[in-house]
Amino acid sequence: MPLDLAIQNVGEYYSSHYLDTTFGRDTKNLLKEWREAGANATPRRLKKLSQRYFRAKAQALEELNPAQRHTAGPEIAAWHGYLMQALGYDHLQRQDLFVEGGHGVVPVLGVLKRFGQPWLVICESLFCIPDGSLPDGAATEDPLEASPRPDQRTDPSQPLVQGDWTRAIGEIFKTEEPPRWVLLLGGSRILLIDRKTFANGRWLAFDLDDAFGCSETTTFEQLATFLARETLAPDGESADLIHDTLEEQSHKLAHGVTENLQAAVREAIELLANEWVRDRRRRKRSITTVNPGELALDDQELDGTQRVTAEQLRHEALTYVYRLIFCFYAEAHGAELGVLPINDGAYRLGYSLEALRDLELVPLSEQAAEGSYFQTHLDRLFTLIHQGFHPQQAEANPTRACSPWRAPPAPSPFHR
Repeated sequence: MPLDLAIQNVGEYYSSHYLDTTFGRDTKNLLKEWREAGANATPRRLKKLSQRYFRAKAQALEELNPAQRHTAGPEIAAWHGYLMQALGYDHLQRQDLFVEGGHGVVPVLGVLKRFGQPWLVICESLFCIPDGSLPDGAATEDPLEASPRPDQRTDPSQPLVQGDWTRAIGEIFKTEEPPRWVLLLGGSRILLIDRKTFANGRWLAFDLDDAFGCSETTTFEQLATFLARETLAPDGESADLIHDTLEEQSHKLAHGVTENLQAAVREAIELLANEWVRDRRRRKRSITTVNPGELALDDQELDGTQRVTAEQLRHEALTYVYRLIFCFYAEAHGAELGVLPINDGAYRLGYSLEALRDLELVPLSEQAAEGSYFQTHLDRLFTLIHQGFHPQQAEANPTRACSPWRAPPAPSPFHR
């Protein structure tokens, strides 16, 4: 069972390959216990909050000024409390957490300890309205970009930490006894932030609007797996933590994928270099071994004889493979990263590696197999990514072949 769409694996906090292939197997025993528990199970309690959530969202939509939204109505004021109760966090005590060497405080909903040390700090940001419900042109609302409010302090005389929640959480993690986790509540969004990966931009984000909108049982089971008190901060200090299991398994699988990728890259380099040599011989282009590991090329388009070493071939093939790996990754995460327009029909059907991969599955005639369409397609894709696609600039200055700050790539022996 892959990760639900309501859960965002920001910065690949866990290996995406692990979440797609093995995550469901590692959590099946936990889900079995919850299903046997019936209405008392955390996923069921969480799912029952649907009406409360949409009432709070309706009140939030009436106040488009995020800074004033906490006063928009009682449903908003009570929402995070109901959410915490459903997840098992009862009897939380608000407090001011000292940071910056005691020169500032961060207002928090509660602090949970394990082994006598702070383990989980729960913080409350603004009630974020999901993108799909915002007016046209309104900026995306991020709980990290809001700032702690002065009225959240339990002691108004204490100096409030300056900056937004990103800075406040960073200061929490700098304290002498930093917690392992920070849970940031943001209305329609929840962020689960690990001290070990926060600086690298890696955490888990949960889209409650999507979860309550779809109202699938499996969605709430996965939300509870990551967020429930019994899994994230259990009372028994000897209890095994599901997050430790997931982290360990994710690391193991990522290491295995890395080893497989290294073997695949070596094989790809060998195939590319050997095919380049065979292609020259098929087309009766001059190629001679002059020294061990060194070839001499004599073509009409070349000025005299060019010598290519095995190391040069390896380097060029490696560059080509890395370009392909980058494109595969960028297309797989196009919607998340915004680096390639993978959802645009013109790109997806005309230029993408996805289109080329579909074509590769079609049996080719002998003549087509010896053609250069695949190379031409890849060269065009690499050029678009390297130089960008700026048709208006091209019309204004048709002589400019590439960006002024970037030199054209060096000639490659793979170029025909």
